[in-house]
Amino acid sequence: MIQQTTVNNGICLMSREPDTVQAVTGALEALGTPRVSEDLGALGQDLEQSVQPAALVDIDPDPTGTLARLEPLITRFADTRFVVLCNDSNRELLLEAMHAGARHLVLKEGLSSELAGVVRKVLGNGHTGSGSIGSVVTVLSAGGGVGATTVAVNLARELHSPGGAASLLIDLDDCYGAAGAYLGLQGSYGIVDALSFEGELDPELIRSTVMRYSDELHALISPVTVSFDQPKPLDLDALGPVLATCRRAYPWVVVDAPRVPLDVGAGLARDSETTLIVCQLTVKDLRVARSMRLGLTRRGVDGDQIIYVVNRYHRRGQNVSLDDAQETLDGGPVHLVRNDYGRVATSHNFGKLLCEDSPRGPARRDLEKLAQELREDNHVTRV
Repeated sequence: MIQQTTVNNGICLMSREPDTVQAVTGALEALGTPRVSEDLGALGQDLEQSVQPAALVDIDPDPTGTLARLEPLITRFADTRFVVLCNDSNRELLLEAMHAGARHLVLKEGLSSELAGVVRKVLGNGHTGSGSIGSVVTVLSAGGGVGATTVAVNLARELHSPGGAASLLIDLDDCYGAAGAYLGLQGSYGIVDALSFEGELDPELIRSTVMRYSDELHALISPVTVSFDQPKPLDLDALGPVLATCRRAYPWVVVDAPRVPLDVGAGLARDSETTLIVCQLTVKDLRVARSMRLGLTRRGVDGDQIIYVVNRYHRRGQNVSLDDAQETLDGGPVHLVRNDYGRVATSHNFGKLLCEDSPRGPARRDLEKLAQELREDNHVTRV
């Protein structure tokens, strides 16, 4: 049995392998002896007693399973930087580790040469914020022109808590970059740079890449907004690790994803606390919205986390009644955003948010209500 030590140098190690414990202890000799635990439960208890800035976790012999069990622990102890150790690695395992929230992956064959440098970096740049990891809301569109970007942009601002940190809007529209156009943003960096970054992603890198619309709303703009005639391609396979880092930098992350393939949308939805499908009360939109929800649930998305948002709703003159729509949508939760076309058009034309241009308008009030419901459901407390 591996014996725990009591030296408090800010480093914990979880491993059942004596050889790994010995190799780690030798590599970190100049930094002191790490506390050692044999399983994740014991590591969690150790961190509860005294949160440490660094935790090394041996994920062998079941890397994927251990990462799945490790993710809640990483979320729970946001002030600790986790480094995973393993014998073999590939791109998929690296993405899984980053998605779980690990800061580094170190191969065991490189412990003696690499580990000390990694740990020094972790100890020198440890997260010092307080509170929980942020929440992600993905906004999908059931058709062109339904107002999904309007919902995403304004919802991101409404999710900001007075006196708290800004919300982050991510624009994945690689056709028009509508979110950036709405907000009048233009810059040299955006989401494509975060997705293609080859080094270590961290919250400070994300914050240095965003455009600041205001103190309440930051944005990672589309590659089309950066360069309309020669946009860089989006590496959508890297979305998971980028979102994991964004939720460490911001309490709320809203992803405007109006034209992504369903498989990509499902990946986003699985990485999100809530997914909104925006539609209008037309036969086409309702059929597409229902099909999208079915496709998402078939791909492993929890149906309870999917909300239909019926945009531009008004009681009179609709071709489809609300009762018929709810029946078509198979009883999924529906949130209404009332028709406020004039005020919304004005906000678009002047590049202003609804809370700035028409704070008492019905559309703004409905989005404010939706934001409040999301805050209550996700219990985000970080400031």
